[in-house]
Amino acid sequence: MRPVSPGLAYEAVKKARKGLIRVRILVDERARRIADVRITGDFFMYPEDALWRLEEELRGTALDAAEVAYKVRRA
Repeated sequence: MRPVSPGLAYEAVKKARKGLIRVRILVDERARRIADVRITGDFFMYPEDALWRLEEELRGTALDAAEVAYKVRRA
């Protein structure tokens, strides 16, 4: 991820086989947690609300790779 603004917002872009995926996160630096997340791109997900559920699941998650990965798999 690269910083979008100093220490608060980050963005990662991945060219996948069938499209582009962009993830932007806003970090609560004091709590060391994800304050907000947006996942966008030219892709489709099924069921249609899966992307919204994933974003909801990630909000409030600690900035820990294992915890983020667990929540992504679970969503």
